[in-house]
Amino acid sequence: MQRITLCVPLLSCRKMKSFNYTFLAIVLTLASCQSNDKDNGEVDFSESVTLQDGNVLVSNCDPVDYMVLCDSLLWIAGQDQNELLHVYDVSGKLLDSGMSIGQGGDDVLEVSSIRSINGKIYVYDSRGGVIDEVVCRDGKLDATGIVRDMRFQDDAFMLPDSSMLALPLNSSNAYVMLDSEGSILDSLSYFPPKPDGISDATHYLACTGKLAYSPADTTFARTVAYDGGIDFFAVKNGRISHTARYANFDMVYTTYRDEGKFPVPSDESRVGYSHVYATPDNFYASYSEQKCLDNPTGMSNEIHVFDHNGKPQYKMLFEHPIQAFAVSEDDAHLYVAEADNDDDTVIKHYILQSKPNK
Repeated sequence: MQRITLCVPLLSCRKMKSFNYTFLAIVLTLASCQSNDKDNGEVDFSESVTLQDGNVLVSNCDPVDYMVLCDSLLWIAGQDQNELLHVYDVSGKLLDSGMSIGQGGDDVLEVSSIRSINGKIYVYDSRGGVIDEVVCRDGKLDATGIVRDMRFQDDAFMLPDSSMLALPLNSSNAYVMLDSEGSILDSLSYFPPKPDGISDATHYLACTGKLAYSPADTTFARTVAYDGGIDFFAVKNGRISHTARYANFDMVYTTYRDEGKFPVPSDESRVGYSHVYATPDNFYASYSEQKCLDNPTGMSNEIHVFDHNGKPQYKMLFEHPIQAFAVSEDDAHLYVAEADNDDDTVIKHYILQSKPNK
């Protein structure tokens, strides 16, 4: 048995404008949540396809952090502090822009993640501790805070059954599932292998990244910084389980000034997997083997495709570096924010063919 201490907010997921939450230190005595290591062999993509001549939908836009496709609308989170979110139709027509950095009713301190679940758009602001449901209505973006005081999470989002999955920062529990009243349903202490000489506390801080969730079968995939691997999980019967890991290389990083607990890239750190996106059948993850110091933007020229069991399917190769991307639910259309020959950001549309033949 393992004694695990969790520090999580008491939640209520009822839809209202504001909540009074307090942080509780909850001590649980339960069986160890540490997942057994799965196969950690190299990813072998024997099939690949090169995508060229995509149709340019939007030219000269701000750099893109996140993209989501929902009900034939492209939701794009950029870096313009006055208009963080932009909504386009799939022809590239701008329908609306909004949400700014600030303390106002519809403002956020940052866009930490944006995702579509069952036709609804959710934006998580980690610094502000808020999960907003955002709608594009009558040419205006409206944001409604459905959870507040949810700070100190790498990510947090609502599940279709109104429970929540949270990824605490600096915690031995990488994943915590909560019901609508804030009670802990399950937790999982799984992290990618850490570099030699790194403390557990430093590794908890280093394991930040991006997550893609599929409501179709309640699976998710996660990538973290400096990691050439991607991890796959399932939420079944109220339990979180780690199902697979595939890696070309494990995490490599150091600490600030080679001392203390704050992780920073080393001379040997590589970008690895970064952006990840889910469809009902597949996970898509951008990938680069470049060193972080040579590629500080973290962009890549590859997208790797996995099924929901974590099995490699094929990889896509691109002429220009990718910032972010989204895929239609039928896996037939790919929307990519990429840098053109002048390093300007453009949004392109590619038609995806069926999986390439061997």
